[in-house]
Amino acid sequence: MTDIASSSALEFLNLESATGQMIARFDWGATALGDITSWPLALKTATGMILRSPAAFVMLWGNEGVLIYNDAYAVFAGGRHPAALGQSVAVAWPEVAEFNRNVLRVVLHGGQTLSYRNQHLLLQRTGRLEDAWLDLDYSPVVGADGKPLGVLAVVRETTAQVEVEQRLRIAQRSGGVGTFEWFPDTGTLEVSEEYRQILGLPPQVVVTGQLLDSVLHPEDRAGAALPPAGATNALPYAEFRHIDPVSGDVRWIARRGEVITRGGESRRSFLGVVYDITERKHIEQAVARGEARWRNLFEQMHEAFMLGEVVRDQAGRVIDFIFVEANPAFERQTGLPLRDVLNRRVREAIPGIEDALIERYGRVVDSGQPDAFEVQIAGLGHRWFEARARRVAHERFSVLFVDVSARRAAEIAIRESEQRFRQLAQAMPNHVWTASPDGNLDWFNDPV
Repeated sequence: MTDIASSSALEFLNLESATGQMIARFDWGATALGDITSWPLALKTATGMILRSPAAFVMLWGNEGVLIYNDAYAVFAGGRHPAALGQSVAVAWPEVAEFNRNVLRVVLHGGQTLSYRNQHLLLQRTGRLEDAWLDLDYSPVVGADGKPLGVLAVVRETTAQVEVEQRLRIAQRSGGVGTFEWFPDTGTLEVSEEYRQILGLPPQVVVTGQLLDSVLHPEDRAGAALPPAGATNALPYAEFRHIDPVSGDVRWIARRGEVITRGGESRRSFLGVVYDITERKHIEQAVARGEARWRNLFEQMHEAFMLGEVVRDQAGRVIDFIFVEANPAFERQTGLPLRDVLNRRVREAIPGIEDALIERYGRVVDSGQPDAFEVQIAGLGHRWFEARARRVAHERFSVLFVDVSARRAAEIAIRESEQRFRQLAQAMPNHVWTASPDGNLDWFNDPV
């Protein structure tokens, strides 16, 4: 082992790094590399370079692939550091031995390079096997004669990024959300797998604005148009219909997005999402049809309808109510134009309204019990109304009512006629009676 404090033979190392000091103290004579002072220039140069780099570098030296690495790689190695230093790659990482044998075969013995992006490996760095995704670049380290002596590897872990992307893809599939980036300069879009599924686009086809136009409903193309180059506004929310080119099925799609500036103000792209809203549109259309039928029935009703909201004083007593909604029959039954009553208090719309009527509606709201009654309203020409009231929501009640003034007048006329008949019959000196069809007497006068 070399004395690092006095040896000038170790000047190629970066002794300010923890791994550099470990390399200086390591007993390399017990490995295939031999004493560190006798290392070939190519090995010393490469070692000095990686120790001074902030990126994670590791060298697989010689046929055994003896490991030499820097501080950043030591962090990546986790629990495998420091035992991995000076070991062959097969011993240091037995779970990926076959993968590394291929690296040595292609790069060390074949003199070629290898690159992997988001390479999935199962690594044991914390006492158990765990998923890891890596960007790996391998290149040969050559000696003075140009022959490969070792393999230099740049390691960048992308596990966190890949897991986020996986979660995003799962969320997109679960939520039916597709992502896209629109590049106006080229007229193309980069889209997610879910985007292609939503719009029925084949996996390999290049997605362009022209292609999208071809699968949209003609009436919706203008509203769904992608912005031109130089546009600065965000993509507004838009809804459009997609026509399946094979089945002809129509589905509703929603889209929104934001503008992204790249490489200066002159280069912009648009990042956004699309999602299928067909089910929601069908529900909205069904609700609209139902509302139209209800509105038609509402407007054709003979009975007047009113929706009111109570007004209370500081003590919580109902002192008034506001006309919230009413149907056309309200005008016919009351003679009050809707424009003069809606959103107004009843005491303003009908001066002199009876306190008893307002209190009655207040009891309906407070108790939740429906009420049916007849009422004469002085403010409406002393006309009589038959009403049925019930609570429909917090502080609100509904009333169905109809003008029964004519019926009440007829009832009064009948009672007055009966009273006159009785008075006349009682005054007559003869017996007067009435009988049912079966001959039973049901009334007779008092004989004089």
